Amino acid sequence: MPRKLDLRTGQPVWSAYRAPAVPTDGLIRDVNTDVLVVGMGISGAMMAEALTADGHRVICIDRRGPLKGSTAATTALVAFEIDQPLSTLSKMVGRASAQQAWRRSRLAVSNLAGRIAELGINCGLSRMPSLYLAGTMLGPPELRDEAEARRLAGIGAICLTRQQLAEKFGIDREGAILGHGNIALDPRKLTAGLLLKSLERKARFYAPVEATMIEDSAEAVVVATRDGPTITARHVV
Repeated sequence: MPRKLDLRTGQPVWSAYRAPAVPTDGLIRDVNTDVLVVGMGISGAMMAEALTADGHRVICIDRRGPLKGSTAATTALVAFEIDQPLSTLSKMVGRASAQQAWRRSRLAVSNLAGRIAELGINCGLSRMPSLYLAGTMLGPPELRDEAEARRLAGIGAICLTRQQLAEKFGIDREGAILGHGNIALDPRKLTAGLLLKSLERKARFYAPVEATMIEDSAEAVVVATRDGPTITARHVV
């Protein structure tokens, strides 16, 4: 596994805010588990929390350590608006499939906010509106079509004129769509909170540990590490 990526440079702004410490152990012997999660950033933390909540034995490893990868460099705006506007996606895959994709994305953001509240994780979560500005993809006429497409899908959208946009937000563009349902949060605090919940459920964290080779069979997956010990799991994420 020679390929490694450094996904950020400099000092991320979120590193200025203290996040709860996540304890880890050194990997000094071979271990086994139901699921091995490689990476202790936000994606790995969400997987670990969900898997331990479902009763699985989980081990997490990271070649740096918890919270030290690209998670700290995120904008931390959790938005449901996917890359393709709903009106554009409808032409590509059909209205029903496009509406389903957008609704599921919005539901995912809502479910995440609900899960954070249920677990009692203090990560500075706040509800945030969003602006989709007129540009090269959607001009003012297309923005009106997009807002209508969202409303037909049950997703609230308000089309703003140039004057309304300037008066409300001080932005000089031809128009915009004002949407609601997104959230903002501290990504390091959320990641730490999810990992600590997993730890309460007997997850095991090892760092710094670098996976170097994966061998899979019908019975198990064996992951070799740079310092020697192996991790045997039924599944690897």
